[in-house]
Amino acid sequence: MLLVMAVCGACSGSSPAAGAPDSGGGGGGGGLPTPHCGQGFCSECVGCGVSSSLCFGEVGWFTLGSGQCTAAPVAGAFDVSVDGTGFATEQVAGVVDGSYVEIVARSGERTIALLLPSAPGTYDCASTGFGGVVSYFETTTRGFFNRITSPRPACTVTITSVGPVGGRIVGSFSATVAGTAASVQLGAGTFNVERAAFP
Repeated sequence: MLLVMAVCGACSGSSPAAGAPDSGGGGGGGGLPTPHCGQGFCSECVGCGVSSSLCFGEVGWFTLGSGQCTAAPVAGAFDVSVDGTGFATEQVAGVVDGSYVEIVARSGERTIALLLPSAPGTYDCASTGFGGVVSYFETTTRGFFNRITSPRPACTVTITSVGPVGGRIVGSFSATVAGTAASVQLGAGTFNVERAAFP
């Protein structure tokens, strides 16, 4: 239920497999529905942050939103290099929603969001059946994405294990994420994150 970049007032958007960042519409990426901030189990959401996978309270504290829904930061490790430089993770959270795992890590203004298959295995962006999305937000207005495009940038993802709520989501990844005029390399990424309850 990860959406692509949005800094929004209405807090609704498209599915992860959608094309343009501000395109509306229904679910994609396996029939995921479009969430609506402030409705149903998303009622805690009061505003959108750097990406629509992050939903902030009124004073800007970190919460993870799968779609637009919130979960507090959890215990865990998230390590990755961004163009060869370390990403000092300050907060991380992870959830499982149906056939997807969503992990979001934050370092200052920078955010990395992963939407990946929840079944253990190794996946490659070159595969036509891979519907995962890797997003990197350098600032609130500058985002880089690896999503379904033609041609799609390279990525490799391994899901080692997905535990129950309170257990661990463990895996690794590397990806090229593309912006309007440049690309960023996310390398040697690993995660071992406590699974939060969702919704």
